[in-house]
Order: sequence, then structure tokens, then C-alpha cells
Amino acid sequence: MQRVLGRLCLIFCLIAAPPVFAKEAGRYALVLANADYLGKTRDLANPLRDAELMERTLKSLGFVVSKEVNLTRKGMINAVSGFSAQLPAGSVALVYYAGHGVQVASQNYLLPVDAEFDDPAQVPLRSLPLQTVLERLAAASSNVNVVVIDACRNNPFATSVKGNYRNWTPSPDGLAKAIAPHETLIAYSTSPGELAADGLARNSLYTATLASMLLQPGLPLDQVFKQVASTVRQKTGNAQTPWVESNLTSDIVLKTEALPPQAQPAIEKPVAGQALTPEAENSPERLTKRILESRAREAWRRRTAEFEQRVRSFSPDEIKPTETRARRGEVDAMLLLGMVYRAMPNNTQAVYWYEKAATKGDAIAQTELGEMRFFGEGGHKDSKEAQRLFELAAAQGYPGAAINLAQLKMKQNPSADTQRELFKQMGYPDPASLFNLLK
Repeated sequence: MQRVLGRLCLIFCLIAAPPVFAKEAGRYALVLANADYLGKTRDLANPLRDAELMERTLKSLGFVVSKEVNLTRKGMINAVSGFSAQLPAGSVALVYYAGHGVQVASQNYLLPVDAEFDDPAQVPLRSLPLQTVLERLAAASSNVNVVVIDACRNNPFATSVKGNYRNWTPSPDGLAKAIAPHETLIAYSTSPGELAADGLARNSLYTATLASMLLQPGLPLDQVFKQVASTVRQKTGNAQTPWVESNLTSDIVLKTEALPPQAQPAIEKPVAGQALTPEAENSPERLTKRILESRAREAWRRRTAEFEQRVRSFSPDEIKPTETRARRGEVDAMLLLGMVYRAMPNNTQAVYWYEKAATKGDAIAQTELGEMRFFGEGGHKDSKEAQRLFELAAAQGYPGAAINLAQLKMKQNPSADTQRELFKQMGYPDPASLFNLLK
């Protein structure tokens, strides 16, 4: 479920001690992305574009970048081994991965495109352990190592939950914390046991935010990832909480100065007569509108969180009494059943109850049903119907529907206008810098 609540708040912390500007010894990056999976593993839409975005961003920061996509297990092992073996002494090394990830027996694994499992015992033999990546980097000659994982962190051999996520078969099981080796930072797109959404937009929210933050001048790496976590958490209404394990002993700054004028992102001039002056922006009318919008978002956040908690604590013996209430016309019972059945997953029953609640005008049900129509869950794929449902829910002020609608329109017609609308719904006050990266 899309839960994009709150406004973007980028707060850059003051640095008490002079930072270390890590560039003299050389910068090297390995960008890995798996999207086109074989067998039963679900394909992902965004990892290849995420890899392109990270490649452009890191090159602009002076990294020598090697990019590998859609790798088998052997290919992933060779890529990591070859990369780490060639790192010069004293260099800064960064490994980025976008794709499916799983957790089994408190260990993290990155899934190659040829990964197929029948039981947990096969996972270590058919995937790339994150520990292998960390060990290769720890044994290398680099001085600073950064590992970024835009994938889920959960156990695939448990009851699955719905959604378009970056894991093999999502589940809410936990994951033991990884311990970062000396002078190593490990950044995850989500916290232990959580899911990382692939999303409907061109890039994952985590990677798009990271690419933007890396270009902030004077910001140490630790602060870069803290700001990424804060932003993603706000944009998803705490549904996705990025996680960092750091054993860096110095402040490492990759972007030491502002972009030169010729490299600054082009900002379109406002249409005559439409620009708001600072006085108008802070007028009582505008302030009142923002307060009311904020209160409405908070109300939606509370309602969404309430139902998600009810789904997590739902037991099988509650199904019959809940269905009885739903047949009597209780919309909340219809919505709850839709969410419960989608989490099982039983998409046929989920669609049935979502349709009941959506017909009654429930915005969350309309949004959930729209997502199922968009992805073809329940056997009926219809992007036009998905758009209609998103429009109905967005008209009621539901933030998740508004961002889904903006994402859908950008997929249909990629342009500066649709990008602007998407980031407006996500809460970015000035998305011009992101437009330049997401072209």
C-alpha cells in the first residue's frame, strides 16, 4: 500500500570537526542490478533504471564505475571478486545492488537471476551472501568501503504478504543486524524484517533519494544516509525505514563543493501570472490551507496504520464474524477482509471485498483495488480501471492514491510536467534537481 504522508524536510546537520575529503586515493564503484528473473521469481521494473541512475551519479562524483546487470550467481561472485581484487591501496570503494534480496537464518542473501529455491537450505548455495561481499571488501586494499543494498530484508519461506516488493516472496520475519567491518558502511533500503517497494515510478524512492543526497555538497557519508532514511521514512509514512550499519571512524565527504553553473539542473521558469511571491506563499489563506492539508494527511496516516495493525493481529477465527459484519454493510469490515485476504495471499477474495468497499466509496479500498488491477493480481489487469480508481480515491484526499495516480501518469507520458506532479505528491518542494537525474 502506498503511504506517502508528510512533507519533505531536508535538515543538514552542522559538522563539529573538519571532514575528511575522500578523493585523492581514487574512487571505484561496482553497480549491480538484477531485474529479469527466471522461474517463479517475480521480475522487477526499476532495478536496471536504478543502476543507470547510480552510475550517472557516481561518475559525476569522480568514481570509476563498473556496472553489471542481470547476473547469474557465478556472474555475481566473479563481479564482486574481480572488483575487490583490483582496488588500489587507500581508495574509496562502493558496491551498490538493486534487486531481490532475502534473509534466511539471520543471514542476508542477494538473489541472482537464476535463483530458484524449494527450501531454505538451498539459499546459501544458489545466491550471493552479503557476507561474501563484505569479506571481499575487507580483504581488499581500499581504505573506505560502502555497500548499498536496495532490496528487502526478510525470510522468503513464510506466509507471504501482498505488494510489489524487492524480495522473492515477502514475509514479515525479522533479520539479525549485520556488523560492519572496520571503515565500512552498510546501507539498506529498509530496516530488518521489512519490505522495500519497487514502486510504479521510474526509480525506487530509496535510490532516487540517495542519488539526490549524494550530490549535496559538504555532507559526510554518515549524514547522507541518515538524511536518506529520514526522507524515505517520511515519504512512506514510516512504512519503509532505511537502515545503516557504520564503522567509519572519519567523516568522508564525496561532494566537496557546489555544482558549477553549467552543471546546475535547469529550473523551468514559472508561467507568467502563476508564480507566488514569498508574501503570497505565507499569506493566512495559504498557511490555513497547508495546516488543513497536514491534518488530513495525518488522519489518513492514522487510519491506514490502524488497519495495518488489525491485519497483523488478525486470526483465522475472526474471518466469519468479520464477513458477517461486512455482509451487513460495514465498510470497515469489507476493507479489513480485503487487506487480510491480499496478505494471505488470496487475490480472488481480496478483489471481491475490495470491490464491495470501493463501491461504498472507501478511498483505501479504491487504492488497493487499483493497485491489484494495475498489476493484474486476481486475474484481471486493467490500467484504465486502475487509473479510475486512483482518481476516485485521490479526489477524497487520500495521499497514497494521489502518488499512485501521479506515478501512473508519468509512466503513460514521461515529461517534466508529470515528473513535477509526481514529486509534488511525494512532498518535494523543489524537485528540479531530481528531474535532471531521472531523465
